[in-house]
Amino acid sequence: MNCNCFTPKIKDLPTGEIPNILYTDYDLQVPKILGKVMGIVPKDGFDQNLCVNRGVNQDVGFVGRLLHPPSGTMVEIYSNQPGVNLNTANSFGYGDRMSLAQILPPPVQNKPPQKELEEKLLLFKKVHEEMFDV
Repeated sequence: MNCNCFTPKIKDLPTGEIPNILYTDYDLQVPKILGKVMGIVPKDGFDQNLCVNRGVNQDVGFVGRLLHPPSGTMVEIYSNQPGVNLNTANSFGYGDRMSLAQILPPPVQNKPPQKELEEKLLLFKKVHEEMFDV
């Protein structure tokens, strides 16, 4: 990451300080394996604003590079903004799982034919008793 400062937070709010990143867990100026560094960082992950190094007359500059060596996937970030938020999404959780049972209405409870017949006969009996004072 082309960043040499960061903005520390207390309870997710910036403190107003802008300390140097050198010798901190957020020093990613040289390539590092994030999986090894994430266990050191508070809350086992990154959620930190890093201050981008920019030239005086620089419109868009290099911010950082993320590389996944096993797949060869690489992302390079260029920006004209003064900061970048590095978030490894460890606090996001896994989310809800969706199934058809959550979307479809609940199934009609099919009772066994004998049980259904008994309930109907009981209802008819009650109606008969009311009508004829039995």
